[in-house]
Amino acid sequence: MKLLMTCAPIHPVPPRHSAAVEWWMYQVGLRTQHDMLIACTHQPGYAVDEQVSERLRIHRVQIGRTYKRLFQKWTKLDPYGYADRVLAQARRSGAELVYVHNSISTYAEIKRRARGLPLVLHMHNEQPAATLSADDKLVVPSRYLQDWYAVNSKARDIRVIANGVDLDAPPQAPLALPPSDKRTVLFAGRFSEEKGALALANAFLASPELAARCRLLLVGESDPAKLTGQRADYVRKVRDAVDRLGDGVFAGSLAPEGMQAAYRAADLVVVPSLFEEPFCMVAIEAMAAGMPVLASRRGGMPEYLVDGETGFLIGDPLDAAGLAGDILRALDAPERNDVIAASTAMVRARFGWSRIAADFDAYCAAAAGG
Repeated sequence: MKLLMTCAPIHPVPPRHSAAVEWWMYQVGLRTQHDMLIACTHQPGYAVDEQVSERLRIHRVQIGRTYKRLFQKWTKLDPYGYADRVLAQARRSGAELVYVHNSISTYAEIKRRARGLPLVLHMHNEQPAATLSADDKLVVPSRYLQDWYAVNSKARDIRVIANGVDLDAPPQAPLALPPSDKRTVLFAGRFSEEKGALALANAFLASPELAARCRLLLVGESDPAKLTGQRADYVRKVRDAVDRLGDGVFAGSLAPEGMQAAYRAADLVVVPSLFEEPFCMVAIEAMAAGMPVLASRRGGMPEYLVDGETGFLIGDPLDAAGLAGDILRALDAPERNDVIAASTAMVRARFGWSRIAADFDAYCAAAAGG
C-alpha cells in the first residue's frame, strides 16, 4: 500500500531539534511496512528529495521567496501553495491514503482538493475543531484526547495510536555536567508557562531541604535572545529563579537522538505540566532510559503512569512546598527501584516504535478501505 504523510510547514523531517510531530513521522516512516512518502517543509541543509530506505522517501516542499512575497504576503492568493504541492506529490506517487499530522487547516485545504482520496487527520493536542465533520477519520495519542475531540468536534471515528520510543538506540553516556554532590532533577521541554518550568524552580526556592540536596538540570531552548514575546519573558523569569538558587544547569536544546544522555544524567525526571498534557513524550522516553518520572496527574499521563507503580504523581504543581515534598518523596521512595523496573518494562511492552508502526500500518490499511 502507498501512503503519503504530511504536517504543517513548520519543521522538516527528521527534525534537528525537539519537534515531536515530525519525530513521530520519521520514526514510524522508518518502520512501516507500507510504501511511505513524507511531504514536509524544506530548510537549508536538507535535500529536496531523499530516499531514506527501500520503503521511505521524503520530499521537502520548497516555496521560493518570490512566490511567498507575491502570493502569500502581498496578494494572499496563494494559487499553488503548500497543500497543493503536497497533494500533487500524493497523486504523482500513487498514494492510496493521505495522513495529515496536527494541522486542521492543512487537513482542510487538502480535503477540499482531494476529490475522493482517503484522508486521515492525526491530532497530537487540542485545537479548535468545529470544522471537522462526522465522516472525518481522526487519530489521537491518548484516551484523554480521544474524549476531548468526542466532546469538542463532530468527528465520531476517533482512534488511539500512541507515541513511541526507540528501544533499539544504543546506550549513551550521561550528559557531562559540572561535578556536584547533589542529586540531579531534570526538566525537559518547551519553556512556556503551561509546561511548568517556573513552578519547578519555585519548588526549589520554597524548600531549603530540596535546594540543599538537589540541583536543577533544564533542557530546552532557554536563550531569551532566540525567543520572542511571552516565551522570551517566561524564560527570563525561569532564569531569574534559577539564578537565585545558584545551582542550576541550562543545557539548551538537544536533538531528539541526544535526549537519552540528558535522562541518564538525572536522578529524577519531573514533568510539572500545568495544562492537560495530551501524552508527554518526555515521560516515556525517560522511563525507557531507566529513569523514574514524577509527573502531573493531568491529561493523558495517568493512563500509563500509576503512582507508586510505574512512576510518581504530583499533587499540585502550583503548590511550591507540595511539589518540593513530592520530589523528595520520589527520590527517597523505598519502592524506587521497583518503580523503575516496572516503568521500563511497561514502556518496552507498549511504546516501542515498532509496536506503534504496526498499529499505524493496520489502521491505515483499514482506513484506506473505507
